[in-house]
Amino acid sequence: MKRNVICVVLLFLTVSFKGFSKTSGEFLGKELYEKISSQGKITSVQTKKMDRFFNTQDEKLTPLIQSMFEGKFQPTVMVESLYLYKKTNPNNQRPLNETEKNRLFNRLTALSTLTGIQYYSASRKTMRTLYEVSYCIDHPESRKKIPDPFFQGIPNSVTVYAFQKDLTFGENVYTYRFQYDGENFSFLQRNETVMKYGFVPIIDKGNLRSLVVLYDCDDALLVYILSYAQVALLPGMEAKIKDSFGNRADALYNWLVGSIKKEMLF
Repeated sequence: MKRNVICVVLLFLTVSFKGFSKTSGEFLGKELYEKISSQGKITSVQTKKMDRFFNTQDEKLTPLIQSMFEGKFQPTVMVESLYLYKKTNPNNQRPLNETEKNRLFNRLTALSTLTGIQYYSASRKTMRTLYEVSYCIDHPESRKKIPDPFFQGIPNSVTVYAFQKDLTFGENVYTYRFQYDGENFSFLQRNETVMKYGFVPIIDKGNLRSLVVLYDCDDALLVYILSYAQVALLPGMEAKIKDSFGNRADALYNWLVGSIKKEMLF
């Protein structure tokens, strides 16, 4: 298979994976660890100052965030979420080895598995489906459906395109750029089509971007999701748009945890 493949999904998404021998408490610090331990997650939605609560000693996080601001991108909404997934099996309280990381990487690039992922809607008090359809395509123009890519070993770089039908923003195409530096693997994602809320265009091409970082600690997996959008916040729509972006983070986290469980990694 060529290393340039194509698939669908929603968000300009950067996913990074890092493994190191450190507990989640040591990595986060006392205050942040106590907060997330009691709640399971921390979420912040902002439209003005956009100050991030998550600041770590990870020197590779800053350039990843800076890469989200390429071009004339001026976001109007920021959603920041941090999740804690504890490793309950005492035999797996360690970072993943290379074989296990390869298995997880193949799960991440299997974008068709996003079909049907769900989140809990607080306003509706029920589970809701986020992505009704998600599959890989050969190119953003031709949009021919192809199988999910599979790699015998993690490639240094690969581009994947995807088509996805979202119950909020309809049908869209996305680009994923996956990279692996021997320690971390990441992917950048951005929307390649204008996104509409009903019949109203609200997000231009390339103006929905996210960063997802997986920190593989000894005792837990930390999932950090940062999303920026340059969106027209029309009267009466701001609250719904904010909820939608927050729900996306929850659904993506549920998908990541589901992938880990299916591979029996923890």
